[in-house]
Amino acid sequence: MSTQQSPLPVQGKAFRFAPALGAQPASNFWKVWAEGAEVYLTCRTPGGNQRFSIHQSGQVHYRLAAKEKQDLAPLLRLSSGPWTHAIEIRFLLSPNSLPPLKPLESLRNKKAHVIPVPEGFVFHANLLIGDAEVALDCPLPAEFAPAAQTLWRARLRDNRLAVLVGRLLELSDENRQNIRFIRQDLKPTVTFSSMPTGGKQVEIHHLHWSPQGGNVVLVVPMGDEAFRADDEPVASHEQSQPRPFSLETESTELTVCAPDGSPVVAVRIDGVRDSISVVKGRPLRVVAGQLHLDLLVHNLVFRSGFIATPYKLPHVIRVGAASPRDWNYSIAARFDGTAMVVELRQLSSALRNANLANPVHGLAEGEEVVLTVPDETLKFTLTADAPKTTCDLAGKLTLRDQR
Repeated sequence: MSTQQSPLPVQGKAFRFAPALGAQPASNFWKVWAEGAEVYLTCRTPGGNQRFSIHQSGQVHYRLAAKEKQDLAPLLRLSSGPWTHAIEIRFLLSPNSLPPLKPLESLRNKKAHVIPVPEGFVFHANLLIGDAEVALDCPLPAEFAPAAQTLWRARLRDNRLAVLVGRLLELSDENRQNIRFIRQDLKPTVTFSSMPTGGKQVEIHHLHWSPQGGNVVLVVPMGDEAFRADDEPVASHEQSQPRPFSLETESTELTVCAPDGSPVVAVRIDGVRDSISVVKGRPLRVVAGQLHLDLLVHNLVFRSGFIATPYKLPHVIRVGAASPRDWNYSIAARFDGTAMVVELRQLSSALRNANLANPVHGLAEGEEVVLTVPDETLKFTLTADAPKTTCDLAGKLTLRDQR
């Protein structure tokens, strides 16, 4: 696994790459390859397989897990030459970040290249598409000279040229602010029941796009600040003092449709209104509503399977009169011709008064409330013989100090 394993640029075949500190990968590996007239870029993470697709039409799509598609900015024409820009991946390495877990195992004996990144620099990987018949030795766009090196290229079926270029640029004030915002201000966390003794790692991929600036992915490996545990010690005078909070949720519903538009599953959540007592540092089981699923059997064509387009189900939840932003459950459904499998995926959010327009009543400065619903991804199987199911939409709420 080295930039010296094969000469650059790699021609045609799939190309795997990651930035490195010294000789060790400092981030998860990415893969770029071409099929026909389209180009694909993927990264496998614990949160799912991210996939970017660049189409002959000029459209650029993003998916996290199967069929969850997001339209991004289309190919962006660069200056007056034959090049368009598809996507930029910017690896924002910083001190005390944790390296990926078992990176060699993730390659499954495939060759990969690591790009050493000196301290104070940022590795930029840019995917460019050249017009039809553009020569292999055509100069790269002026915007990327002279720092760019061609890492990979492939001639597409329609004779366009796909090129991945890499650049090592000094850490700018903008990128320094991006690192500070994600690692210190936003500070997303993973919470364990108890802190694992083995390795742990998380990196944040922040994707943004615009017609003028194109598509940019900021990759920020996190450090120990990204990990919390439910069993963290709490000051003795706070250990047994219950704190009252209100918990209210609104009712909501949606209908999942088959690819032909026929409604096939009715999903409903009945809201709740409750008063809860929370002890700092002790996760509390909460119920955010009653979940109801109803298979609309009369609209199904049995022995004819399909995968439904994923849905987002908005759910208004208020803790102490404050609501998490964008609390939308992801619902996936697939029918194998006999049974319908429906999944409702877990959401989690930390409520901090400094980040909320309406504060959490009863939350002190320096504290946060972490809400996770459901406890884990819920999976149901519905059939003609058992077309309905109902269950508590249960999760946990934790009051703790910010860190």
